[in-house]
Amino acid sequence: MKPKTCSKLGVVLSLPAVSKAEPSKYRTILLIVVIVTLTFKPARRRLILLLLAGGLQTVNCLAQDIHFSQYYANPLNMNPALAGSLNEDVKAILTYKDQWGQLDNPYKTYSLSADAGFLKGKNKNGYWGSGLNLFYDISGISKLSTTTLNLSGSYHVKLNMQNWLTAGLQGGIIQRKINDGAFQWDNQYDGVGYNPSLSSGENAATEPFTLGDVSTGLVWNYSSEKVIHQINNEGIKSELGVAFFHVNKPQYSFYSASKDRTYARSVIHGKISVGIPNSIFAVIPTFVYMKQGPSTEFIPGAYIRMMLKDNTPHTGLFYASALSLGAHWRLKDAVALALLFEMHHIALGLSYDVNISGLKYATNRNGGLEVTLRYATPNPFAYRRKGSSLL
Repeated sequence: MKPKTCSKLGVVLSLPAVSKAEPSKYRTILLIVVIVTLTFKPARRRLILLLLAGGLQTVNCLAQDIHFSQYYANPLNMNPALAGSLNEDVKAILTYKDQWGQLDNPYKTYSLSADAGFLKGKNKNGYWGSGLNLFYDISGISKLSTTTLNLSGSYHVKLNMQNWLTAGLQGGIIQRKINDGAFQWDNQYDGVGYNPSLSSGENAATEPFTLGDVSTGLVWNYSSEKVIHQINNEGIKSELGVAFFHVNKPQYSFYSASKDRTYARSVIHGKISVGIPNSIFAVIPTFVYMKQGPSTEFIPGAYIRMMLKDNTPHTGLFYASALSLGAHWRLKDAVALALLFEMHHIALGLSYDVNISGLKYATNRNGGLEVTLRYATPNPFAYRRKGSSLL
């Protein structure tokens, strides 16, 4: 990601690399998704097309969203339909990201999310999911901060023994603040140096503002007949989703009279876990594609997952566990090396970005550390019919 500076306020914003791709190409991808949905029954088809239609609106807007290298560990930031998507009854996830620590004012992001599935045993054809996610991001010398609080709801439809289709809706608020005490203006230089007691003579709008936000998404999940327990590496498990954030395109400016609005963000994401026969290993390719206004981001990646204690809840002093090693490539920006360790109720994810963008000279190629901690209940390894990997 490359920094862009607002000369008026001295605010450094983190924006993804700009793509030259034409909008028609992106709409073609979405059209393919629509065509696939036509294979479903009319009632489900109408729901899918209604959600997709909300994401196809485009206007000139501003602002970019928070993003994570371990995007799979922040499901509600990727797709509202992922609320309650795993087999666990309840899970909670904490994330901390420290980006560009070599700079004088590095970017820091904190995230907390929790979600759960409800009435799973009451209806054989589906169940409800809900979730909450909270983000806090602070960046640049101006301490520009973004606080986001969202509530998500979803419904998971069982199409057959191998396939599930989920629709989700998310709503919440976004607040932005600037620390105007960090600004230095020309009028505050007294000929010798900076004098904060002098009036800046500026009429900059720095009061916090809050806006309402609405997002929606769809997810399809598939498990082959060989998959008995989701937490294991057996068989083939796949996920494909599409989501649309800020579909209401709320006003976005520190100036109340401004007509600037938030860019809608469109997301396509997918992953597939392929178990290697007669082994404890699985190969897991993943990808996410995001478009927000003129900016795009494509992140392909892959993991090797190994079951350290297979087919038994625990043996001696060691619980059943799994270790995953992998990497993501954020095109023209960074390479993220990642590790995920899962044991008992806990999953710990670590990743580090190696900067390959134009900012690599200022950061000595250092990008950012990201740490994720998940707690799931019941224990995914002990109650395997209710367990899933974080990947």
